[in-house]
Amino acid sequence: MRKTITILFIFNLFISVGLAEGKPDYTPQEGYTTDLLKKPIYTEVEIAIRSTKMNNWLNEHYEKLTPAQTKNVREDLYYMIGSHAKNLYQQKKKILPDQPDLILDILLSWADRVGVYGGAEVFTHVRTTNFPMQKDTQITKLPDFLSLEMKNDLIKVTAKREGWEFEIPYYFMIPEAKQFTATNGMKTQLLIISTGASKDTSSVGYSQATIMLIYSPDSEASVFSEYWQKMIGLKDYTEEKKVNIRNEKSIYIFDEKLNLHKELIFLRGLKGSFAISYMGNDGTYQWNRPHFIDFLRVLKINQE
Repeated sequence: MRKTITILFIFNLFISVGLAEGKPDYTPQEGYTTDLLKKPIYTEVEIAIRSTKMNNWLNEHYEKLTPAQTKNVREDLYYMIGSHAKNLYQQKKKILPDQPDLILDILLSWADRVGVYGGAEVFTHVRTTNFPMQKDTQITKLPDFLSLEMKNDLIKVTAKREGWEFEIPYYFMIPEAKQFTATNGMKTQLLIISTGASKDTSSVGYSQATIMLIYSPDSEASVFSEYWQKMIGLKDYTEEKKVNIRNEKSIYIFDEKLNLHKELIFLRGLKGSFAISYMGNDGTYQWNRPHFIDFLRVLKINQE
């Protein structure tokens, strides 16, 4: 078991003045507004303390984690990663470190093992120290229909055969990526993406918003639309919203019982139908919605 890493050691490496190699200048999260890179959930002091405790605790308990515990760890991990990116941006107007950053390396080293797709690739690309990934082999592997690569501080996900792709900032999380047959027989590809976190009106006080991309090849547009409106709970939507892209509108409803805003847009590509939903608690939904619009802009679907 790795020896306990002290907070002092973390701070010594974090404030090192030596430059990390291989991190050229770049436009931060190109395609996504930087206006939301403020109001982090955690301060740097809080992240240093929490990351140390989490690393030590996971070294001891990882093999015994329940699915519920893994989900909680994954979410808190990305609350810290997202907060760290925001703190970096406030300090240096960039979200990749330009000097050894042990805190970020520790956090990203766990992403793959707690079920984040692309976690190993992000860690390998962003790592600034010799801190090792927790295992030599990748655990959370993308399904065969997808490929993933890093472009500066962006994760690029591509489904080449189906003809769609998108990019997201590295501090966004992909906790689900799968291919399956829906209950009505439609062949379906689905990805879930968690945005950065923000304060909300829940009892916890903060949360991530969720973008879900759904694709079905060769499906009837009307059948596809009706099915996913029902499945996501937007069959009786209350209004339409402008998304300022492709002259399209989304449908929207606020579920007061769940304190959850739900938004859904349908797009038609050359090879099939897309549904992109955006959901979040009150507070988180409003704050992160610009990144939902950004996602729609960077999404390439080979439209008709």
